[in-house]
Amino acid sequence: MEQPSGPGQRPTRPRTVNIAFILYLVNSALGILGAVILMATMDSLIVAEARAAGLDSEAESVLETFRAAMMITAVIALIFSAVFLLFVFMMRNGRNWARILLTVLSGLALLSTIGSLGDTGSNGLLVGQTMLSIALPIGAIVAMYLPESNRYFKSN
Repeated sequence: MEQPSGPGQRPTRPRTVNIAFILYLVNSALGILGAVILMATMDSLIVAEARAAGLDSEAESVLETFRAAMMITAVIALIFSAVFLLFVFMMRNGRNWARILLTVLSGLALLSTIGSLGDTGSNGLLVGQTMLSIALPIGAIVAMYLPESNRYFKSN
């Protein structure tokens, strides 16, 4: 519950903002964990797919190209994750522009995630992670716009 603060003091951060903050942190951690797992298993997946396509002799070349592309993708993803987390911390500190930006970015990510639901196949772990990566940002968005949160962002 928001507690009154004196003149010149920052308003007390409501529980709803802290909940949104935690949901975003958990979602980011799951995303990073998923990327690490994918990177750890990527070589065997690439070789299996190359062999299935009849590219036995070219499998190593395909593997090297794909590995380089994945490393570049991983670096870019880490940079975006760091910037996203900066916005999460700014939202927690009462910056309304960060709340709006997180809402837009989360909405775009949700559209992408929902669109990729069919790509998870029957892998229960991937389906579970995908469902969490849908539920967590939705929960965070809702928490950021509850009345307690609105008062907090308005007062900052």
